[in-house]
Amino acid sequence: RRHPRQEPRREGEHHLNEHVDVAVVGAGAAEGAQGSRGSLLITGGISPDLPYAWAGAMFSPGVTVMAPANLSSKKEISFWARGDGKACRLMLFAKSLGFQPAIKSFVAGSEWKRFTFRISEFGGMDGSDLTGILFAGGPAPGRFVLQIDDVVLSR
Repeated sequence: RRHPRQEPRREGEHHLNEHVDVAVVGAGAAEGAQGSRGSLLITGGISPDLPYAWAGAMFSPGVTVMAPANLSSKKEISFWARGDGKACRLMLFAKSLGFQPAIKSFVAGSEWKRFTFRISEFGGMDGSDLTGILFAGGPAPGRFVLQIDDVVLSR
């Protein structure tokens, strides 16, 4: 969903209210990885004005947003991704971590590639209190493009 800026931007000016556009692409066409019929396109901007800025799309597995879910039976997260060739981040949030996510970086190039991470690689997390899974651009400031498909949590 796109949130419009409240004021026009002047050249060289950065606002804290950067936006992220998220869209399902390919409804009916082979736009996804491995010929799937759809994928999630995430575009946005990382502000240089903030030291730990991030922007992206988040999934909250709990019954409400940021409520913990016990996914300790899942040991890996895998997904297909492509993008603009810049570094991206997979960020896992857990109640035990407070508001600080555990982060793994990956580079999404122009061709679809499968990525797999063990949940334990995220600061020793066991998935017992997972509150969010975020696919984000950055950490470098500027615009980014990331497209993901077939996100799977598995044993």
